[in-house]
Amino acid sequence: MWHYTQQKELETGGVVINGTSNFRLDHWPYGGIKRSGLGREGPRFAIEEMTETKMVVLPQGL
Repeated sequence: MWHYTQQKELETGGVVINGTSNFRLDHWPYGGIKRSGLGREGPRFAIEEMTETKMVVLPQGL
């Protein structure tokens, strides 16, 4: 029996319950975690893995 609170305990890249993963939208994260995969796939998630966020503050008037 599945309960939504169990999702906190899962350490997986994705779970399909009572079905198969025969579809994927590009804006959804997809991929393995830990030793099972190479990271997240999908446009936004691929870019995030290849970049480092940085905050830049400029004085007013520039």
